[in-house]
Amino acid sequence: MKQKLSLLLSIILILTLFAQPVQAATGAIIPVTGPSLENAETASSAVAALAPFAASVAVSGNPYQVAGIFARGIFAAPIVQQPASAPGFVSTQPEAATQFGMAAQYGTVALLAHNYLLGEKFFAVETGKILSLVYGDGRTQTYRVKEVLKYQALSPNSPYSEFVDLNDSTGMRISVETLFYKVYTQADTLVLQTCIEANGEPSWGRIFVIAQPVYLATTQQANRLATHLTQALR
Repeated sequence: MKQKLSLLLSIILILTLFAQPVQAATGAIIPVTGPSLENAETASSAVAALAPFAASVAVSGNPYQVAGIFARGIFAAPIVQQPASAPGFVSTQPEAATQFGMAAQYGTVALLAHNYLLGEKFFAVETGKILSLVYGDGRTQTYRVKEVLKYQALSPNSPYSEFVDLNDSTGMRISVETLFYKVYTQADTLVLQTCIEANGEPSWGRIFVIAQPVYLATTQQANRLATHLTQALR
């Protein structure tokens, strides 16, 4: 009986991992992460070891607050928070990333940086790269980059711009709400965003580096495991 109960609890846990919130992205924006009118220094390179970096940023003790982001050999950056009333805010600290508050409401950790500061390093983060997120209590979560998305912003300096997927040969326009929902409402996802500079326009487009936890199984794998466990209960 205890064995069957344990198997049943395992099935419930698996199904919970794949439950995602379905909500409307009301008032959605895609922040502008190109140059601003403020002056700032150039971002520096990252440290090579995770442990000392984690110790340097995990000072709050808060297990729910993201404190730092680490990409070995590319960058290591503390994370600052947006003011509650400023969803378009992006820090001008040279080595810092900014957590996008609107995305956090959907269980997504989204980090913003200007492309003339830390965001410049985001272009070196390729598919398959391992990223480590550090929390305020020193805990780390490992992610692997799943895909990199690139879009042209038709109104480059507006957070409400329409966009064109650079991989879509039709050139079809999509709304800011559509792009926000696609990128920022998938739970258990880490997203890095900065601007693409092109044709003399520093904020010409947006790049989104999307990563998932390394322990997250695929839906197909979970379904197979759930089937086996269900049969075992019979």
